[in-house]
Amino acid sequence: MELYHHPDPIKFPFEAVKELNLEERRRGEFIHRVLCFVDGLENVELELERIINRVNNELMTDYPIEATKRNLLEFLSHEEISPYFRATPARVVKKEQDFSDLRGNLFRMDRVIFEEDRIFVIDYKTGTDREPEKEYIAQIKNYMRILKEIYPDRNIEGVIAYVDLKAITRVK
Repeated sequence: MELYHHPDPIKFPFEAVKELNLEERRRGEFIHRVLCFVDGLENVELELERIINRVNNELMTDYPIEATKRNLLEFLSHEEISPYFRATPARVVKKEQDFSDLRGNLFRMDRVIFEEDRIFVIDYKTGTDREPEKEYIAQIKNYMRILKEIYPDRNIEGVIAYVDLKAITRVK
């Protein structure tokens, strides 16, 4: 029996998938981790340098402290974003919290803020590309549905927080 090897490569039909740059993904994980340690805005300027150092050591990265700090301070002080980071009475904040849907699938939510009558779920996005916003909205709506199943008596609001763009999209 003879083996035959066709000289042309085999072409598989598939939809082109945008490949996220490895460095963008790494930076996104870094920013998420830094924001995980941000409790509130009080003393945030002093705390950020310590947090950035800690996360650089933890993830074995070397993101520049001053540039990262400046970028995050601009983000956190933005008028639409800062209310989600202010400490208020009776507010409970969960960061990088796992929740499961009715089927038992786990979802890690970046920041979930519990107030007396409502819950905010915030998902951070890094970079400057808003093109996949429809996917982001679908993701946050799924988080909102999961939270509504767990807390049916509360109003749930979603927020997509674009760290580098210093902007948000509210999802209801």
